[in-house]
Amino acid sequence: GIKVESPQASSVISSPLTVKGNANVYDGKVIIKIVDSYGKVLGQGEAVACMGYNACEFDAIINFNSTQSEAGILQVYNPSGVDASPKYLQQILVRF
Repeated sequence: GIKVESPQASSVISSPLTVKGNANVYDGKVIIKIVDSYGKVLGQGEAVACMGYNACEFDAIINFNSTQSEAGILQVYNPSGVDASPKYLQQILVRF
């Protein structure tokens, strides 16, 4: 699974954003996206975590574009090995 430690829900974020957490997922791959309230992807990146018995820390620095939106969603997930659909999706409300 995935647990996001930072940023916390309802945090005001700015670019570049450091995302930290713990994960134990397929291929150790964690995808991070910042999406505004209009559904536009403002920025995205990847982090490396663990695949095995124990979770390990991950962190990534994500650059993202500005938006007229006041709020958005930080999405953190592991892509399925079958069809790349989001697994263990964590969605965190953020403010700009």
